[in-house]
Amino acid sequence: MSSMGEVDHPLCKECSDQLVESLEDDLLDAEQELNYYREFLARSQEEDADPRDSALEREELQKLRFEEAGLQQRVFQLETDREIASQELASLTVQQAEVDRDSEVYWKEYSEFQRQLREFLEEHDCIEMRLQNASASLSRLNKTNIYNDTFHIWFEGHFGTINGFRLGRLQNSPVDWAEINAAWGQTALLLQSMAERLKFTFNKYRIVPLGSYTRIENVEDETRFELYSTGASKLFNFGQSSFDSAMIAFLDCLQQLTLHVESRDPQFHLPYPVVKDKIGEQSIRFVNSKLETWTKALKNLLTDLKWCLAWVSKMIPQ
Repeated sequence: MSSMGEVDHPLCKECSDQLVESLEDDLLDAEQELNYYREFLARSQEEDADPRDSALEREELQKLRFEEAGLQQRVFQLETDREIASQELASLTVQQAEVDRDSEVYWKEYSEFQRQLREFLEEHDCIEMRLQNASASLSRLNKTNIYNDTFHIWFEGHFGTINGFRLGRLQNSPVDWAEINAAWGQTALLLQSMAERLKFTFNKYRIVPLGSYTRIENVEDETRFELYSTGASKLFNFGQSSFDSAMIAFLDCLQQLTLHVESRDPQFHLPYPVVKDKIGEQSIRFVNSKLETWTKALKNLLTDLKWCLAWVSKMIPQ
């Protein structure tokens, strides 16, 4: 607004609307007042034709003319202010339209951001849940002992069992030789696995785990002993000599591993000591032995292996 106006700072659109309305009202009032004075002056001029007009009336007329000039100036100023206010109002209208467009763009972008944020949080929660599940699985795996899960040694009456296979044979419980051979295959694999875990190499013998057809080899003379039986009669000793030699060699390997463990842990001792072909004073020979004695020796063998397995699982990190 000009210095003649009442406002000398920028106005908002609403204020500009009110100012324009006020200026229009003032302009209307001023124009009406100006018209009134013009009519009055016109009448006064007609009366001035009479030579009898007094000096007082002429003075009043001069005063009215002065007021008329002031009113004309005021009308001009009001029209100028109204024009300025109208221009400012038009400018504010344009600016308001721009603000409205910017506001619409902002809220669209804000809504899109909120949508992306929700998707991100949902994905984050999903990843966090998967991470927790993976951590829980890893924790369970770390607590799981692979050897205990792979080689489950237990007992079933007079028999020792490994992974469900009975190792032994009784007169009143004639376990099939296929099951016994499978049990020997698992037993040999366990002993060999523990030796590898301890980075221990057997002297003289080499265990060759081949499932139900496992054998033990003498590395000095390359003799092979079959750690399985065909089930031939003990009376005729068909193939049983090799079977006995394999079992005795197996005991020798167990004793070697035991001595190695005791060298690392003097507190470690087997519950059933190995002495040549006996384990816990029970002969492991099949030929010329009672089935009860042989089965008892095999049960002692699995007990000792379970003992070794517990030590390896505890002392040697996976």
